[in-house]
Amino acid sequence: MRMSSRDRKGVAWVAAVWTTFVVVVALFQEDVIRAMVLGLVQEALLGSVGLLVWYVVQRRKSSADETPES
Repeated sequence: MRMSSRDRKGVAWVAAVWTTFVVVVALFQEDVIRAMVLGLVQEALLGSVGLLVWYVVQRRKSSADETPES
């Protein structure tokens, strides 16, 4: 499964806007809410890393499938 350049840009844009929104909200809230929001940011970042790893693995699998065996 390959993501087009347009899809990657869309995912990056949504992630950037969401992260910026969450950080700005966290800066103006009480400590408990800030901790909760920062926890969500941490989870989002970990999810992004997981998605990136999954994408790289899928890409390597597909390139290995395209390589003819000799």
